[in-house]
Amino acid sequence: MMFDSWFSAPPYAVVPVLVGPLSTLIALLPAILMAVATALFSLLKPSAMKKFVLLLWAQKVAMLAIAAIGVAAWYGWGYLSAAPVEPVAAASGDAADWTMFRGGPERRGYVAGDIEDPGQPGRMTSFTRDGIETFYASPAVVGNRAYITCADIAPFTDRGAIYAIDTDTGKLVWEYDDRAYRATFSSPSIAGKYLVCGEGLHETRDARIVCLDLEASEKERRGVRLWEHRTQSHVESSPCIADGRVYIGAGDDGIYCLELEPEAAGDPRIVWHLDGKDYLDAESSPVVIDGKVYFGLGEGGKAICCVDAATGEEEWRIATPYPAFGCPTISKGRLYVGMGNGNFVETAEQVREKKLAALRAASRSDDEIAAEAARLGPVGEVWAIDLATREVAWKFRVDRTVLGAVACAGDRLFFGSRDGHFRCISTEGVELRKWNARAPIVSSPAVARAHVYFLTQEGMLHCLDAASLEPVWEMRIDTGGQSFSSPVVAHGRVFAGTSRNGFAMLGEPGRAKRDPVWAGPLGGPGKSGWDGTLTPERGTFAWRFPAPPPRRSRAPEPEIPRIVVPPAFVKKDVPRDADDDPRAKDAADSSAIEQSATVEAAFAYVAMEYQDRQGVAALRLADDRNAVAELAWFHETPLPVRRSPAATVTQVFCVTGETGDASRELCCLDAATGEPLWAAAVADDAPGDFIIDEIGLLVADGGDTLTRIPLEGFAPGPKAEKQWTAQVRAVRGAPVRLGDLVVAAAEQRLSVLDAPTGRTLWSMPRGSRSNPLVTGDDALARIWVAGDSASKSGVHACRIHDGERVAAIACGPVSSPLVTHDGTLACTNEAGEIVMWNAETAEEFARIPGAFPAHPPLIADDVLLFVDAQRESIQRHDLRTEKTTRWMDTAWLGKITTPPILIDSHLYFATDQRGLICAKPADR
Repeated sequence: MMFDSWFSAPPYAVVPVLVGPLSTLIALLPAILMAVATALFSLLKPSAMKKFVLLLWAQKVAMLAIAAIGVAAWYGWGYLSAAPVEPVAAASGDAADWTMFRGGPERRGYVAGDIEDPGQPGRMTSFTRDGIETFYASPAVVGNRAYITCADIAPFTDRGAIYAIDTDTGKLVWEYDDRAYRATFSSPSIAGKYLVCGEGLHETRDARIVCLDLEASEKERRGVRLWEHRTQSHVESSPCIADGRVYIGAGDDGIYCLELEPEAAGDPRIVWHLDGKDYLDAESSPVVIDGKVYFGLGEGGKAICCVDAATGEEEWRIATPYPAFGCPTISKGRLYVGMGNGNFVETAEQVREKKLAALRAASRSDDEIAAEAARLGPVGEVWAIDLATREVAWKFRVDRTVLGAVACAGDRLFFGSRDGHFRCISTEGVELRKWNARAPIVSSPAVARAHVYFLTQEGMLHCLDAASLEPVWEMRIDTGGQSFSSPVVAHGRVFAGTSRNGFAMLGEPGRAKRDPVWAGPLGGPGKSGWDGTLTPERGTFAWRFPAPPPRRSRAPEPEIPRIVVPPAFVKKDVPRDADDDPRAKDAADSSAIEQSATVEAAFAYVAMEYQDRQGVAALRLADDRNAVAELAWFHETPLPVRRSPAATVTQVFCVTGETGDASRELCCLDAATGEPLWAAAVADDAPGDFIIDEIGLLVADGGDTLTRIPLEGFAPGPKAEKQWTAQVRAVRGAPVRLGDLVVAAAEQRLSVLDAPTGRTLWSMPRGSRSNPLVTGDDALARIWVAGDSASKSGVHACRIHDGERVAAIACGPVSSPLVTHDGTLACTNEAGEIVMWNAETAEEFARIPGAFPAHPPLIADDVLLFVDAQRESIQRHDLRTEKTTRWMDTAWLGKITTPPILIDSHLYFATDQRGLICAKPADR
């Protein structure tokens, strides 16, 4: 959309290469024309013409042969030069349709199935054809076919095609490029045997709407046209197919509704057409729901419109302050749409400069020009419109325009902006997560099972964890610097167009290797026990373990376990029970069961003393998290476990006993069975704190030693193999690893070690009362510790490369572990105050009273959850409004004995009277 001119628009990178030669050609053109005219004049003299004819007649046989060869070459060149269409598998007949842009009204760009998300980028393959390597459009994936349009645009070239590509092999199945099909931005939509697509870029003034017959195209291995309709403008909108009709925007020619089936003579049947005078700049891709058509209008119209799908009669129109190029998303009675100043190829500043130049040329007043300049500044918004009331429910403002679709997955919305940030907000307009891609995002994301994928305008494809927006992998797939295509995730792969590298296909199904899953207390150093999921506004009781006896039962209350440390949580694949698989009951053969042999399950590993035994219990959580967890296994230990376990998908770790106990051990257990794999001795006087990471395990296993134990590379046995042991006296809290460095805080000293060897790099007399934290990267990283050897109060920071003290926070004696999130640090002091400060500026910005001193707050973006012992409740503090509200009453449950942890929007904590508690989101 908004491809205003190939002379000025960035996509046409060939233009700067031609500017120099064209200028030289223009300068020499008069001389060249004079020489050609002189030669023609000499040739056309009667005497010269007579000699030329006699020469041709004398060589008539040779000339006839040359002419025949020329004619054969002219008609056969296309067949000789075109790449052959290789044999591919037939199209799958049971695939779901792709009836609109991004596949459905929620605009997720995802084909659901049994195959896992692409957890690694793998090797990228690309498809090009006849030298065409530019794909501005987004693919539509149906079965084992990906359909996409291409664009070959240059000063003397304007050609395109519709391709059908086999998703398994990446090979061309068939193409449609008949009747001078031109470079295209529109993406195909498919319903049954019909494929509909627009044609042309922004400067095309007579673009067509094309409908192909997929059944005939597959049979004949060429694109077979069913009908086409020529409009009076460009068709960059992608169509929406519903109830046997297709709806599509045609730029300044308004909106069209056509029947999928043509007239008997093959002519298209137009049901209705909304004139572009009333629906100017209709470039967004419409969506049809419940007999209504919803679409946005760009620069000329600036509105969100709803019309009757049967008649085209306008139901309502809501004016917008900015062009609404983003296509509407609909979910659960609400419409979500992005907008802002600027377009796909021009920033807001570029658009503003062009418009102000036009106003100056028209001799407009200074006041009018100034007002227009203010209106056209960089800005973007996402709106939510309630379809029942036709009112704007909320507006979410960002720094620059939102051009792609807002993808909706459950109660979360995902979108990118020209400001370079990718965001996740709730369906109530509350920002949950934000990730800086450091490049403009003008396309739409694909939201799969557990990951979200998007392409920056600079050609970097990012895969983020959908819950936390933490990066999983990235790959540059476009070197052209102007990527407009939106990725699609299907069959465990990612499909996307590029501007210089063809149609890209990449990704390998399966989770990325991200061990450890739960690195230590509260998830690892600096973590506060949050997995990045939505934080409910209020909570209510869901279940407890052990479960109470049924009502009216005479069975006694179960023994209440003693739980004093938070559990470890892990999600992993386990074998699926076919008897519990509803799909297996309807399957005609076993293939459906074979394709889903595993299912993701969540486990909590809880240190407890229960039923005259002590150790670690594995609880399998129910799929909906609202039913009571089941005990999978219990590993009994000679001494109680008083430190939080850590876990990967295959192993569970725990340290037995407390400082002063004899015969303590660090145990490694099989995560599936609870059977011991190996053990390492822990000294009587050792702190026993430990963490795991992708390299191995760090444990304070002696009164003055820190040991590294690798997790792989040695055969399991009764004892662990140690990589190194370093002298670090009286370690406080779990150590922290940053790259090749290990940071360990002790009562009297702060030390930085070399991770591969354990060699001490530097050590300084900077003691700590709690765990160390590291913020920042590389040489700019800071180490934060609570208290020092003199005052035992406050928090201070020093540089990681030399230990020089650079900042301090006067927060009083610290009584909880330090936690951090997204540049914010927090702790709880002995007065029960939660103190928060900015890691970069070292400025305190919040002090919240009433917290239980021993527990750190749970930081979930702009919300805190914390235990209030006096009010016997869990409190919720909103950092934006600075308001604290009761999240859940806990008085009837007993005294809370562990910091709470938020997993899958459910809160887990233990009490002395009810055991392990699960709190679920409360109804509004």
